[in-house]
Amino acid sequence: MARVVLIDEATATAKQEVGDIVSIYDDGANLSGLGYKGFKILDIPGITVDELKEALAQKKPARAIAYYASTGGKWTFDRPQEKMVWKNPSSGKWCFLEEEPKHEVTFKNLTDSDIEALSSKEVFVSEKQAILDKVVDKISLQEENLVEVEDLNTATEIKS
Repeated sequence: MARVVLIDEATATAKQEVGDIVSIYDDGANLSGLGYKGFKILDIPGITVDELKEALAQKKPARAIAYYASTGGKWTFDRPQEKMVWKNPSSGKWCFLEEEPKHEVTFKNLTDSDIEALSSKEVFVSEKQAILDKVVDKISLQEENLVEVEDLNTATEIKS
């Protein structure tokens, strides 16, 4: 069973919204005491920590560092301009990462009945996995992160 620590009303701030996933633990983890006061602890029976992490990893968009060099092929002492970018899964386009979210994925768009179903022992794992498909990444929810980088969207390859 996976145990998920979520932002709740008492811990919500401008950068941390209700439903943001803070951390994930195995069912043996003790998540009580003052350190967890104000957070929502969600137990998901039938889903292991590894399965949950794998499902959530698929929600995170690809990231890269893009470089802009205006030297025209000449050596200079100026460093090229660099900026973080991310690939928008819905459009397939690279965009500037202007505002880094504190937490990468969120349950914020899940309904109360979705949350109840995840924590229920009566609900089939396949139904829980369908609910987890509704989880979204936080980068694409921030409007300032939706500015496309035309030069990268016409590039054929990313060098690592």
